[in-house]
Amino acid sequence: YHLEPAAEAPNETLVVSIPVDVGENVRTLSQLSAWEQLSLASFLQRYWADNQVSCTITFDPVLEGPQLEHALAYFQYQLKGVSLLPKVPLGAYAQMPYEEISEATYKSMVSALSPVSFREIKTRGGPQPTSSNGAVVLDQPGTPLVRLQSTPKKAAAVLFDEQYEVLKHLGNGSYSQVKQVTHRSQGGTFAAKLVEKQVLSKTDRVALSQEVLILSRMDHPNVMRLHEVLEDESKCIMIIECLDGGDLFDRVTQKGKLADAEAQGVMAALVEAVFYCHSHCILHRDIKPENILMSSAGIKLCDFGFAKQLNSVHERATDSCGTPGYAAPEVLNGRSYGFEVDVFSLGVVLYILLCGYPPFPMKLQKLRKHNFEVLFPPKEWNHVAYSTKELIKSMLAVDPALRPTALMLKQHPWIVQGRRVRPPATASSADLHAAFTSGAGVSAMKYGRQGIPHATCISLCPTCHMVWWRPKDLDRTTSIVHKLFSPRRSALNSPHAAQWESNNCHNHPCKGILISEIHQIVQGLKTPVFERSQSSQLVAERCCSIVTETRTLDLEFPTKQMCDAVVALFTQVVTAATQLPSN
Repeated sequence: YHLEPAAEAPNETLVVSIPVDVGENVRTLSQLSAWEQLSLASFLQRYWADNQVSCTITFDPVLEGPQLEHALAYFQYQLKGVSLLPKVPLGAYAQMPYEEISEATYKSMVSALSPVSFREIKTRGGPQPTSSNGAVVLDQPGTPLVRLQSTPKKAAAVLFDEQYEVLKHLGNGSYSQVKQVTHRSQGGTFAAKLVEKQVLSKTDRVALSQEVLILSRMDHPNVMRLHEVLEDESKCIMIIECLDGGDLFDRVTQKGKLADAEAQGVMAALVEAVFYCHSHCILHRDIKPENILMSSAGIKLCDFGFAKQLNSVHERATDSCGTPGYAAPEVLNGRSYGFEVDVFSLGVVLYILLCGYPPFPMKLQKLRKHNFEVLFPPKEWNHVAYSTKELIKSMLAVDPALRPTALMLKQHPWIVQGRRVRPPATASSADLHAAFTSGAGVSAMKYGRQGIPHATCISLCPTCHMVWWRPKDLDRTTSIVHKLFSPRRSALNSPHAAQWESNNCHNHPCKGILISEIHQIVQGLKTPVFERSQSSQLVAERCCSIVTETRTLDLEFPTKQMCDAVVALFTQVVTAATQLPSN
């Protein structure tokens, strides 16, 4: 590949020589915009590189100043994996001086740029799609998945405080803090990872840049989503998906081991995530239960700090990283490796899910000399099918060539069956509906007129067309509050479910309002009751209010999923009630 300003043209003209055959797909390059030409050249370079015909593309109209540097930087990134320019020249596109963009933001921004691709040109059913200037229509580059903000004028922390409200502190890392936040104008709940860059080593800075770069390009339901990055020279603030179900390590610790069906569901989701990564030439290199998060949306693979973007499926990595006990033998012994190392780590995770302990519980020095024989002690493994054990042994093979690929795992019968298993999560909408209407009720926190909360249960009676809740005076024990939000307790079970069910619908030991009196259901902290509350732990997306002419019923639920289901259910019930014919 050859990149340089054209010798026979003004310096502001960029000439790119690429080994491709343009053919007849583009009528006249001068009819395309500069961005379309740039994207076209990148498209050809990426997908037609097997051809040996050299083609020179000259931009017309010419690129000038920052546009030229931007184009050159983009091509260097596409060809080499990282641009030779120290900063991304965004002047013509983002209206900010490119000299002030930090390296991590630069790499992320360049990686988020996607080349256009040809739409399918049909020979029948109408003319070829064309643009207004007569050129063949190209798909315009999509909006980057991640909004990346460099902050040369304002510090990242200042911009963060302006845009986000901190709801609560979630935890600390070695060089970072994690907080639950909501966007001040757009709402929603996120996790904010605040990293102090000054205390990071050079290696850690590279890992941070790599994590931002890779996550900004990923979009998969089983991969943690990065929403936004705020960065300056001292801080990097990553706004990521907020997952409320804990990690897989905690789940296995609490349960000892997972049932076969649950393990199948977890592994099926992980295989989907790893297949997605590998299909984009991304090595994760640190798959372990602590980096697998649970949520109402399913299983999410996270922590891409050790991830590596390869340039092709044949490229090998050589740097040693990962977690002993999960890292493959070739990584531990300093040999080159490829995608097979992630399959090995998946095998370790699967082993742990089914028995509750790791297959290779030893320190690094012993692991380097270990033969990695996979043992299945009868006490814990007699219940596991022979075919499942053989699957684990194949994933943990010492020879990488003997391990199945992610695609092969997707097609394995045990994994295929796992895709039919609902992943572990909080209760479904159907479960919640059944609890509402059966008399068992759904646990919640109710906020009184002065904003003071107490534990209660909410129920919907289809016979008397009323919404019921247990009043504060029925039970004054403080232990309910702890039990209500305990992760080991089902949110569907009321401490007084049996007592409640023993009463008929016209004799509830509860307070209620007629469904016909409800004229609005709102989600969030939108009523005076919530405004009066002194609780700093209120999470807007878990709160809703049922509004009548004379009062509001203000509730907080243990999870967002429950609150969403409640709002949807009440909206459906109230809508149906208003459509009933009057007597």
